[in-house]
Amino acid sequence: MNFGPTGGDDFKPMPRKERAKLINLGSIRRVFVRQYEYYKTHAKFSENINNLNDASELLDLFEKGYQTETQADTNSAITAAIDPSSENNNTFGVIKILKSKYISKKVGFQYAEGLYFLCSSGKGGTLLPSKMQFANMVSSITSLKNNNCPNGYVQIAGSIFREHLAGNNIMVLLNRQINVYGEQQKFIKETTLPPSFIQIEPEIYSYQIQVTPKQAIVSARPKSNQDPSNWTYLAIAKEDINQKSSFIQLYCESPIANIAIPNIADTTKFSKDCPTGYKKYDRYNTF
Repeated sequence: MNFGPTGGDDFKPMPRKERAKLINLGSIRRVFVRQYEYYKTHAKFSENINNLNDASELLDLFEKGYQTETQADTNSAITAAIDPSSENNNTFGVIKILKSKYISKKVGFQYAEGLYFLCSSGKGGTLLPSKMQFANMVSSITSLKNNNCPNGYVQIAGSIFREHLAGNNIMVLLNRQINVYGEQQKFIKETTLPPSFIQIEPEIYSYQIQVTPKQAIVSARPKSNQDPSNWTYLAIAKEDINQKSSFIQLYCESPIANIAIPNIADTTKFSKDCPTGYKKYDRYNTF
């Protein structure tokens, strides 16, 4: 009896062309993760991929024979995997910051919102946009469309990413509450902030922790509504009575100015829906 991918007549190896496209897709996404990390500490993208953390590891992911190219400016960057032959797809990706508010190198950004997308050609040898064409293409992008790619390319992936310091902080506070619950079998109202909680001066948000033995609500409310990007955030955890040592967790946000923070007594019966005026948001940004 044979085992593994060589042991059956039904196994069909992925064509090299399709495999190359998947390799490029994953590799460029990883480069974008590092570009975004670089952006948060330098307020710009890097033109030199070797400045990025783990750059050598990332570049090794590109299949042998591929050339790589990076162009970058303050708020956008392009990374490409180029096959000099005509056998495989060329693939390139664009990452762009749509809006952000920088605080400091240590803190990074109060908020940042952007998008990325990847374009693949039907064949190798397809020309990449020139620097001028790239600049013109990127400058006109204000949202993620079904196809932001130039002629000769098709969009194969794309996503919006967004994060906010206050939203990250309430995740930190709620995770601490969950850890306390694991130690004491109840939520408690702590006054000591976890080391990963980021404080700024002057503080833009008011944070509040409400707890009962079986439920915790952490909120972040802007002290001023002058900046429309300063939304209100909630992070909620409740013991899941159907699964021991498990929690129902909910992350909510609202752009409504002066929206009320729910009282924990009013949310004892919540399931997986945010309070009125709030909507769910993703816990993590993924590329």
